Amino acid sequence: MNISINFLPTERREEIKNLKYIGVVMRVGVMAVLALCVFVTFLGLIRYTINIEKDFVESEILRFENSKEYQQTKVAQDSLREYSYSAKTIKSGLKQKRNFTGLISQISEMIPDGIILNKLSVDNKNVVLSGVALERKSLLILEQRLMEDQRFKSVDSPISNFVSETNAEFSFKMELK
Repeated sequence: MNISINFLPTERREEIKNLKYIGVVMRVGVMAVLALCVFVTFLGLIRYTINIEKDFVESEILRFENSKEYQQTKVAQDSLREYSYSAKTIKSGLKQKRNFTGLISQISEMIPDGIILNKLSVDNKNVVLSGVALERKSLLILEQRLMEDQRFKSVDSPISNFVSETNAEFSFKMELK
């Protein structure tokens, strides 16, 4: 059996009780400040480690960029970029141009015997065909074939083409569709 006798006045008892609470609060406060200090120290160590790693990586990058292999690779990359740009320029230029190879070969198939070509000029949509016809008959056949061809919008054949019966110089101007 435990008998407790307390002869202290009530105010003094309250004061002692408050001091105990203040002590507990102080201990909790000190622990919180201590935990905060440990956390800040830990963050500082992490930052220091990251800075060391960053400096190491930067020095390795600089060493690599100054190496002979990197310089050769850089020159090769620049050359490839130039070649790629040139190829794109050529490709876009070729897309904008018409392909006249087929047209020229088909015109050569239309030309009958007895026709000698002196000039075949192709400029965008205009084609100029000139030469000498050994006979007017061959020239008329050529004119007919050119007019029947679906690739030409119009065929301009001056009257002067048909003045001479033999060895007639001619010139046709055609406009492509």
